[in-house]
Amino acid sequence: MVIRMESNNTGVTTKWSLLAVGTCLRMSCGVIFIISGMDKIRQPYDFLIAFYQYQLLGPPIGRFVAMVLPYIELTVGLCLVGGLCVQGSLLLSAVLLVMFSVAIGTVLTRHLLINCACFGFDREFINGRTLARSLVILGVVVLTYDCNRRAVVVR
Repeated sequence: MVIRMESNNTGVTTKWSLLAVGTCLRMSCGVIFIISGMDKIRQPYDFLIAFYQYQLLGPPIGRFVAMVLPYIELTVGLCLVGGLCVQGSLLLSAVLLVMFSVAIGTVLTRHLLINCACFGFDREFINGRTLARSLVILGVVVLTYDCNRRAVVVR
């Protein structure tokens, strides 16, 4: 296995540091998605109710999204932790986080007092911290994507 850096040659230490940071961030993001997905899979009806409270989609589409979304989160998390399809998983996790941030933002602008359902139920109502947390995780995903993009593994 050869590691090629797309930027300037700064030495072996930088290459391995970039890989180590990228791997730690990738696995952290993966664990977040696994925990989030598993909580929703364990309590599908609670998640469906919480999902409807966002008032973003009608019942038929909402039911489909509420059924599929937890499994997408779990799959993305497992891929990130397992190192499978890393770039695609990071891109999909970024798309999910943008979607979540927009949904949280709409709830805040409409002044709805609802449960986040981000990591289980009955834990917190949506507030500015919820949006900030979502955006911070999005930033970590973007940073992880950049680390993995710059440290390309060639076999």
